[in-house]
Amino acid sequence: MTPGRKTLVLFVLFAILLAACSRAASEPQFTLEQLEYAESMPAEAPAYEEEARGIAADTVDQSFESNVQTELPQQRLIIRTADLSLVVTDTEDAMKRIVAMAEQNGGWVVNSNVFQYDENAMSGNITIRVPAEGFNSALEALQAMAVEVQSVNTSGQDVTEEYVDLSSRLANLEATAERVRGFLDETENVEEALAVNQELSRLEEEIELIKGRMKYLSESAAFSTIS
Repeated sequence: MTPGRKTLVLFVLFAILLAACSRAASEPQFTLEQLEYAESMPAEAPAYEEEARGIAADTVDQSFESNVQTELPQQRLIIRTADLSLVVTDTEDAMKRIVAMAEQNGGWVVNSNVFQYDENAMSGNITIRVPAEGFNSALEALQAMAVEVQSVNTSGQDVTEEYVDLSSRLANLEATAERVRGFLDETENVEEALAVNQELSRLEEEIELIKGRMKYLSESAAFSTIS
């Protein structure tokens, strides 16, 4: 082999190596962290309705574990009721006195009726609501009207725990509804807006049901029932 050929071969080999190095330098290089991050990214963003439902489900499921502060009742909520059977000298007069007693103490009559079951005797039924703090005094006043107390039955139902649980759930549902409302400003078409509104309507309906139940428990505990 002549010296000229050696030079040519070396030059060709050097050119090939140089070209390979140039291609390697031009290709993008990724670190392991970048590759792992790219694999973890979702293919596309979730739909609005799925996001709204997901937020609602997560919030309701965690309603008792959230950090939302709820207003607890100052004292235990106890629903008190009483049933009395009394014998009085004048049924109509006794009914009027019971009505007056209830109204004077901030209560009211739920229902009442009087009927005569023979020529010499009348009978009556009346149900009143009185403030819970006056429950015992009302029972004493009613028994004082009678010439004979045939029976007195009282009961109390503690609904404090249910009320507290409902308060916690209500606070979380209201917070969730507020977050879902935020999606309305981000919707891009009618279909997305309808999906968000549908989820919002469901949440608002549940909120109203809970408010109604809480109101019933609160009022039932505030005013005792006597029949």
